[in-house]
Amino acid sequence: MIITASVRLGLALLATGTLYVATMPRSITFEDAGLFHQVCHLQGIAHPPGYPLFTSICSSLYSLGFDPIMTGNLISIVFALLTLFVLYVALRQLGISSLASSFAVFAFGSSLAFWSQVIIVEVYSLNSLLAAALLLLTLKTCEHSSPFRITCLSFLSGLALANHWPLILASAPGLFLMLLFHRNTILNQLKKPPTLAATAGAFLLGLSPYLSIFFKPDDVFGYSGQIKTLGELLSYVSRESYAAVDQSSFATINDKLQFTGWFFAETVKQTHWLIGLISLYGLSVGLRQSPKTNLALICIFLGNSLLLILLLGFEYSYPYITAFSHYPLIAYLCCFIWTAYGVDKMIHAGRHLSRSTNFACAATLTRSEEHTSELQSPDHLVCR
Repeated sequence: MIITASVRLGLALLATGTLYVATMPRSITFEDAGLFHQVCHLQGIAHPPGYPLFTSICSSLYSLGFDPIMTGNLISIVFALLTLFVLYVALRQLGISSLASSFAVFAFGSSLAFWSQVIIVEVYSLNSLLAAALLLLTLKTCEHSSPFRITCLSFLSGLALANHWPLILASAPGLFLMLLFHRNTILNQLKKPPTLAATAGAFLLGLSPYLSIFFKPDDVFGYSGQIKTLGELLSYVSRESYAAVDQSSFATINDKLQFTGWFFAETVKQTHWLIGLISLYGLSVGLRQSPKTNLALICIFLGNSLLLILLLGFEYSYPYITAFSHYPLIAYLCCFIWTAYGVDKMIHAGRHLSRSTNFACAATLTRSEEHTSELQSPDHLVCR
């Protein structure tokens, strides 16, 4: 029986989707899930930076009248499955086999941090979808930088910033580096006034969900009530009210070192230590096969992990660890891209070994048959 690429992907998505539905909570959970249920149900404003893209989508779906808790959780699950699909397409774009890509998709989909965020109403599954889509579209643009692709990339960048701008900016240096390697063809397109205008307009259109914050009623449910002026909006989006939380006066360099050790330990814990070893092997494979792309992936990995640890002044304590635990999701995604590289290389090595073994066996059998024929020949019998 021949299993096609579509069947492999379908099985991976079915397995992860079943896992999500079977384990998602049927009641309001801790952290920000309760707040998002209220914001989506009452069409309010979420805590800074506001997450207007996510809240616009969930508010529209909550208004349909279905069970709000199930609706919120299923929204995250749908975004998660779309993330896995886009990740699969990106892996295939990198030249990785369907079998290795499907394995990596299932491994990432069932990893601890990703699973914990996609079974509740949260912004992180949508952020993962937008980051994966940005990666895929960046790869496509590097392959062929048409005006349409550049415009779409600009629009998608604006949308991503309208959901969770801090984490998207953490990925931006790596994505920019990927484009920088192909800057000549991209800049040639941007020198054309229609392309430049379309790109700028698309980016602003992507940011437009922030305008929805202005059109909320006076009695809007939210973190700090109605936002009426541009200054208030900028202050809200910039997370100004979280300054004391993001930069604790008690945090020291020792806290950053402890967070660094915690992060690498958590990276291994996402699935299994063996997957971690395969990821390290896959990174070496990727650097040999596509050095520029994988250097950019390393930047994305570092931006969503060590750079965040460096910039944030978090104390190494349970509340801060809990808050930080889902920030490195895109760094984990990069790890599973390297897992796909490693699995793909091992599959090819296994097939090569199998072909070599079959060839050796066939050669031995052929030589044995020839030798038997020689022993049974009349000339050989006469000599005896």
